[in-house]
Amino acid sequence: MSDQYLEQRKEEIEVLQSIFGDLSFESDDQVILRTGPKEPSPSNPLTVNLKIKYTEKYPDELPDIVIEPVEGELSELELESTVEMLKEAGRESLGTAMIFTLSLALQQALAQILSERAAEVVHLEKEEIKKAEEAEAARKKGTPINKEISPIRRAKFNEQNQLKKAKEEEERSKSLTPNERGERKKSGNKLMGRQPLESNQALTISTTTQATATFTQTTTGSTNATLPEPPSSTATEHTKTIREEFSFPEPPTEPPPSPLHLAAQRGDTEAVKQLLDSGLAHPTDVDQQQITALHWSAINGHLNLSALLIARGAVVDAFGGQLLATPLMWAARNGRVQIVHLLLKHGADPTLVDSQAFNTLHLATHSSSALTLCYLLACAYDKISLDSADREGHTALHWASYQGDSLSVDLLLSHRASVSARDLNGMTPLHWAVVKGNSTCIRQIVLAGADVLARTIEGKTPQEMAVELKSTFAWSRGLSEAGMNSNGTKRILPLGNGLKMKTIMFLFTIICFGLAFQTLSSLPYYSSIIISLAQAYGAHHIISNTILDANHRSPGRPSEIITSSPYFSTIIVASFFWVGYAWIAHLLPHTQDHPSLNLFFILSSLICVYNFVRAITLDPGYIPLPRNPLDRKTIIEGLVERSIFDGMNFCISCENRKPLRSKHCKICQRCIGKFDHHCPWVWNCVGVGNHRQFLVFVGTLIIGISLFDILAFIYFSSAPDLTKIDSRQLPASCSISQTLCQLAAFDSFTLSIVIWATLQLVWTTMLMVSQLWMVSRQMTTFELSNVNRFGFMGGKAGTSMAAQSSHLHAHHASAQSSLNHHHHNHSHSRKPKSFVFCLKLLGLDRFLDGTQIIKKSKKASNPFHKGIRANCLDFWTAGNHLGVNYLELFEVPEGGFQIRAKESSSFTSKFDPLHKKSSNGSRSRSSSSNGRTRNGYERVAMDIV
Repeated sequence: MSDQYLEQRKEEIEVLQSIFGDLSFESDDQVILRTGPKEPSPSNPLTVNLKIKYTEKYPDELPDIVIEPVEGELSELELESTVEMLKEAGRESLGTAMIFTLSLALQQALAQILSERAAEVVHLEKEEIKKAEEAEAARKKGTPINKEISPIRRAKFNEQNQLKKAKEEEERSKSLTPNERGERKKSGNKLMGRQPLESNQALTISTTTQATATFTQTTTGSTNATLPEPPSSTATEHTKTIREEFSFPEPPTEPPPSPLHLAAQRGDTEAVKQLLDSGLAHPTDVDQQQITALHWSAINGHLNLSALLIARGAVVDAFGGQLLATPLMWAARNGRVQIVHLLLKHGADPTLVDSQAFNTLHLATHSSSALTLCYLLACAYDKISLDSADREGHTALHWASYQGDSLSVDLLLSHRASVSARDLNGMTPLHWAVVKGNSTCIRQIVLAGADVLARTIEGKTPQEMAVELKSTFAWSRGLSEAGMNSNGTKRILPLGNGLKMKTIMFLFTIICFGLAFQTLSSLPYYSSIIISLAQAYGAHHIISNTILDANHRSPGRPSEIITSSPYFSTIIVASFFWVGYAWIAHLLPHTQDHPSLNLFFILSSLICVYNFVRAITLDPGYIPLPRNPLDRKTIIEGLVERSIFDGMNFCISCENRKPLRSKHCKICQRCIGKFDHHCPWVWNCVGVGNHRQFLVFVGTLIIGISLFDILAFIYFSSAPDLTKIDSRQLPASCSISQTLCQLAAFDSFTLSIVIWATLQLVWTTMLMVSQLWMVSRQMTTFELSNVNRFGFMGGKAGTSMAAQSSHLHAHHASAQSSLNHHHHNHSHSRKPKSFVFCLKLLGLDRFLDGTQIIKKSKKASNPFHKGIRANCLDFWTAGNHLGVNYLELFEVPEGGFQIRAKESSSFTSKFDPLHKKSSNGSRSRSSSSNGRTRNGYERVAMDIV
């Protein structure tokens, strides 16, 4: 596997760990993510493990995808179709990180499976009801008569009845007296009473029997022959029809949508305009569910059509649909920011609620669209209450916590949403974060001041619920990252977190370096190296686990705590200290006949130390934040009006517009202009404000080490010549190299310092060469490593949308761009392994993908590249040569930057809330690219969150 793919994998894993609290690893190249539908069904739970195994060329080829059911069952057909659907989604994302996209696609697939199962259950229930109704109707009607057999049966019945009557007559005759029998004989066969009628019936039946027998014999050879239907009157037929309709009611069929509604669903503006102009339709027309055309236009994100309908008189607050919602609610529920802006601009009321008592803020939170939520919080803060509750007492923060949406939680907390609000069951947002089991949300809410001992109506604390729901790991991790113990008490660092701790860390590192050098100089090489490495590991353990308490403060990710601390800077300072000590105590007294070398060494050392301190203390280029809510509202509305309110142009964390070439640093918690990387060695980000000082520090460090090595060579040149001594008289340590033995015997302490300093030439030289090359190409480290992700660098514009618009529209972008919320420093390892620590120590870890970096950059089109000389001048003047203020650069001129005079007069970007086009008609690359994604939304089901 090439270093390029390995580095991309590490970056993606960092992003996934911050998004998914339950991410696990089966091996170094296999990620396991437990997921399920966004709205689980209590009656039909379904949870699966998504196993992704990286391939050698991922993300340029699909990973191995396996789905294993954890809760609930999936048929083989469902598994196969789901995996195939994920592969199809992966093929559309080839070239970019796709695990986040695959997880969202899997959630939608599982939701679809549950929906199909629910529909199947409803269908079966209807079939059972229909069968029961048919059985009941059949019971009421009786058994149908077989028209071929019934006349024969009736004749046989009548014959038996006649025999019975004859027998009864005979019995009666026997009971008569002789006189009565004589009278009867006199009367003969005269029929009396009912006898004449019965006689006629017998005749008729006999005749019918014979006729029927004859007809049956005639039609025996014809299987299709049937008796003719008996005649029936019109009233009988009408009664039968009514009875059947009453017994078996047919559901009324819904009329098809009107042409206006169909055109609104498709976004056909011309068709709608023709219908309205012809008078065949009106904007206020509704269907059977009271849904208007504006509803359909809003939910599908048709901005121009929505504006047309409103201009023609559509009611912006019309209630419709099964949930009795307004077009604003439909748009907010599906993350249509521009539609929300349009409706609010025309008087839509965000405080209205639907039949479930959800207002616009609740529905925007349900959508997990952080941009929509950010817009409402910034632009409708004076219209809607942040802590408004639904029918069950749930606020927007309750819902965001339950969904595990850390971006929405962070936004709501930044606007001071109440962490103590309780629903009807007495549950706070912290309780719901525990229900979801998201450690990031737990940490955010606890840091906002939530009561970790709050109890529900049933008397349960969040910790007790975590135990009950088996989410104790997320609970403990969230509390640890918030600086608290698992029982909810505040965790106190042994040395605090202020100046005292930092001072002790610097002194401790200096002492540890001295002990390691002394060990190397006192013991044989084969034992001294092992012991010194053990000392280094012990020092690292003490600093990381005792002084910084990294393993407890960030379980599983202690590197985040370490890289955000001055730990690596203490290594630089300790190296300065002992190099200076060796020069003053050993080299200077023996090299006084080389004053120029010593003078240059002093100058380079002073310049190096000065710029090192400056790189630490200078503002790296923080983007100015909005001064007040009104400024923030103006910025966001301006971006929405220009259709560039996306992750490329707006930072969710800062709630501010992002200049080009800037990036949000997770460690510094600010956006940095012309961001290069976050460097733990200088304990700061490297950006437009301190990049020059950083480069001077590295350059003078190389010069200083080189001069130190020259002076050391002169110093050791005066060592006694041991090569003439018999090898049997040399110690065992000289068996490898007699020269090394000679130098060690002369001054092993200084030799160990020289070796350590010389090792630093490896990474500093590589760093310097790469930095100078990037300066000559007008690029930064971050841009070079992400060259295919930036629209203005020739990549896919808008790809960072996935991180900031969150789950709903993530299929339009790559989750890899979630790095807008993560630092890019010299370390990308998720675990502080010994090998990675050594790479950090030597500074080699950041060059793992160096072999592919040049190939990638050649494919990009860089509008800032104006030649080596102009690029270098622009770097050393911090943008003055190009006439650019990188803290306020929001647009790239068409064709790039031209001559300096034109740049200064036309292309210098001054912040304007509305950001109008420049006089020459230049436009933003990200703005033009937004047209692809802006019209690429797809309508989603209302149950997807």
